Amino acid sequence: MPDTAELLLGINERDLAPVALDPAQDSHLLVLGDGQSGKSSMLRSLVREITRTRTPEQAQIIAVDYRRSLLGEIPADYQLDYLTNAAQATPAMKELADYLANRLPGPDVTPEQLRAGSWWTGAEAWVLIDDYDLVATQAGSPLHALVPLLAQARDVGFHVVVTRRTGGAARGLYDPLLQSIRDLAMPGIMLSGNPEEGPLLGNLRPEHSGPGRGRLVTRASGVQVVQLAWSDPQA
Repeated sequence: MPDTAELLLGINERDLAPVALDPAQDSHLLVLGDGQSGKSSMLRSLVREITRTRTPEQAQIIAVDYRRSLLGEIPADYQLDYLTNAAQATPAMKELADYLANRLPGPDVTPEQLRAGSWWTGAEAWVLIDDYDLVATQAGSPLHALVPLLAQARDVGFHVVVTRRTGGAARGLYDPLLQSIRDLAMPGIMLSGNPEEGPLLGNLRPEHSGPGRGRLVTRASGVQVVQLAWSDPQA
């Protein structure tokens, strides 16, 4: 059954109010920013929010982290997989896609079960991808196995949070995974980057800013200037 607790991301600039991700409404999140802009810190904070608001029976985390920026950050009872290269990630993502496809509602699922999301049991899967530009190459991406399920994420209980450098993003955003997240109008966060990259989230161009400072774009609230929470790396 889907878990509905919101995940705090930071505060907005206008009235210093908390800013949260509501996974029940927005299953996925795209974060763009250059090096040292706060992408990895955002993922660390998100891990801590997931583990603060959910039990291991409710949430399991799969990290696709070729730079190992999240190494040691995910508690063992929440960590389903930690993937640091394509040889690991390709079969793991295919296995995850097959598992989630088995949760798709069949003809025997009742309207009551559909409304409650109660026709399957188990943990929701959180796929956290840091520096997707290292993961997606000309040969493809292990994450493409999940693309057919992105639109049905609420039905099968999974979430994708992906970060990517703004450098080359104008071309890189046509990758099937990123394009699908954008087509679904999922939230996006634009952190510091070179304005010469052009519009990347809607009509928003990157701009130079401090670490963790950026613009959150959502269907419900439009564009908000935000300061993301900082989480110290594990010692």
